Parts: sequence; C-alpha cells; structure tokens
Amino acid sequence: MAPLLNIPRVLSPAASGGVPAGAGPRGINAYIWLKTRCAVKSAAFYQGNDLRKPTGGVKGRVAKVKRKALCGGPPRVPRLGPQAVEVERVAGGNIKVRLRSAQYANVYNPRERKAVKARIVSVVSTPSNPDFAKRGQIVRGAVIQTELGRAVVTSRPGQDGVVNAVLVE
Repeated sequence: MAPLLNIPRVLSPAASGGVPAGAGPRGINAYIWLKTRCAVKSAAFYQGNDLRKPTGGVKGRVAKVKRKALCGGPPRVPRLGPQAVEVERVAGGNIKVRLRSAQYANVYNPRERKAVKARIVSVVSTPSNPDFAKRGQIVRGAVIQTELGRAVVTSRPGQDGVVNAVLVE
C-alpha cells in the first residue's frame, strides 16, 4: 500500500533549509497540512455518484481521481456581525461570493412594494436548526429582527453573498 503523503526527499537538510522542494516559505508543517487538507476534503465531502449499480454490482470509475468540482466542503453559515464576504473560484472558472458575516439585509415591504436596506438587530428563530438562532447564524427561512420589524430571509446568504428578506410584521 502506498503512503498517503508523497513528500519529495531532500539529499541534505542544509542544502534546502530542511524543507522539501516546493514546500514553500512556511516549512514542512504547512506542506503536510496542505496535502492532508486536500485529501480529507475530497474524501469527506465527495458529492459525485457512488460506484454501485441498482442491482448491487460495482461500476467502473469514469475518472481515476476524484474531481475537485465534485468535492464540496463543510457548510459555511454566515453570522451576524460586520459585513464580510469571501470570493471563491468554482467549476468552470466562475466566481461564487460567500457571505461570512452580515450586518445589513435588503428587506422587501409587500404593502409598499418597496425594498429598503435595513440593519439586522438579531436572529429571532431558525426553523431548520434552533441552534443557529442561538449562535446568530443566518440561513434561508430564518426570522430576523431588523430596524423595520421582523423579516423572513428568502435568499441563501452562504451561496448568494447577500441577505434578502421579506417583512412579516
């Protein structure tokens, strides 16, 4: 069985500073962390098809490795706090804007038929997971308290990069 990490060997530590070629300025620990992080991420959050047929037989794999586009990641749920976004490159070279923390929401008032940018005061409740409200995490369907009143989040902030909500009153 092959080793999990393929670390290049160095002839003498003095020649390269004790770090494998290509390990970078942070040293061997950062190099190993990067290699294991990629391996763990693709194993734990793989979202491709499984290799079983409906009859129970085993299918052959189309590609010899798990593709990066099919490897997801842990859920990154935005929190209540100062506005912060994260730009990520996704499949096809496209860009996905993820919201890390939110302070404002675009609140739509159905009576006036008008949308207004309002400050989020707190997360009141979250039907999908009650712990999210305690932690101040904003997800789709969460009830938030804004300056205008209570509103229900209609967007997916972790995917869309913005908090859109509809006023409930």
